[in-house]
Amino acid sequence: MRISEFCNLTGLTRDTIRFYERQGLLQPRTLANGYRDYSQQDIDRVADIQIGRLLGFTLREIRHGLDAWQKGKLTPAVKQATMESKLAEVRAKLAELKQIEKYLVRKLKWMAGGESGPAPQWAKCIAARHKPDQLPRQKLQYSFSHLRLQ
Repeated sequence: MRISEFCNLTGLTRDTIRFYERQGLLQPRTLANGYRDYSQQDIDRVADIQIGRLLGFTLREIRHGLDAWQKGKLTPAVKQATMESKLAEVRAKLAELKQIEKYLVRKLKWMAGGESGPAPQWAKCIAARHKPDQLPRQKLQYSFSHLRLQ
């Protein structure tokens, strides 16, 4: 199928499709006339990319994961470890967001009270939150083909 039909079926723009191609995420077949020919496999690949993005994986992680999946290099243990690691990252981010929420609630109460007294300090929130740059980060290289949306 041509790019216009592929755009309609995937909801992606031409620019996004071309970007994914440059990043090595999509590799459609090229016809003799130079046109790209997108297939159902490419549509499935876009679904995998979108699921990976929703789960918080970077495009690089997604590319490595999908490539490893195609080459049969992902064991169930590796897939599980990937999801557990991503879950830990999500939980750390949630903890950080809770600290931000507490600060905003305190700041709004202070503002609603006429801004009397000392203003809530962000430094107190910073001390209580996790610092992502101090957490060990693993490079995740996994696939999402088994998580297709229905």
